[in-house]
Amino acid sequence: MEFREFGKIPRLNRNCTITEKIDGTNIRIPFSTKAASSPIGDSSYVGIGGRTANAQIPTFLLTHLQATFTMEKIAACFDPDTNGLLFGEGYGARIQKGGGNYRPDVSFRLFDVVVFGVDEHAWWLDWNNVEGIAAKLGIETVPVISRAATLQDAVRAVRENFHSRVAFGENNGMVTRAEGVVARTDPMLFDRRGQRLVWKLKVKDFA
Repeated sequence: MEFREFGKIPRLNRNCTITEKIDGTNIRIPFSTKAASSPIGDSSYVGIGGRTANAQIPTFLLTHLQATFTMEKIAACFDPDTNGLLFGEGYGARIQKGGGNYRPDVSFRLFDVVVFGVDEHAWWLDWNNVEGIAAKLGIETVPVISRAATLQDAVRAVRENFHSRVAFGENNGMVTRAEGVVARTDPMLFDRRGQRLVWKLKVKDFA
């Protein structure tokens, strides 16, 4: 089967960064780099959780995440006294039905990073900085499909069932349908409640 790439993107009306949506399990990694010299002592930590407080993470994936996100690695990426969250997707064999199409074992790809100011205001990193954090951690981000797409571009490409770059790159050229896309505005836009404008579209939405 021939690998079907995401469609060619016109040069006009460029306003979205489009990434591949991976069919896995949402992972959230809270962290703090509070130093031992702080008034309350050493409160640095790295946690691993799912989308909700009650989410269950498979043991084999948890083991991989604990080895990947150590306090030493996190501290090397952020300034002292930083609180934040890493967001990504755990994926691979036994994660979801068909997860083995991505790869025969498990892995993690980063898609968002937020840090909190002294007033606890959330500062979302732009995509270039997300890629920079991933590089320092020695991990991958979700694949960028386009840095210059419109809503219409994304709808057309998903409707045409483009193929997963993750599976093709990590599973010996496996050609399998991508789950869909995630889009964020570039530059970043927020609604009146301070929520980012981010949207998702799945291939199955057109089934």
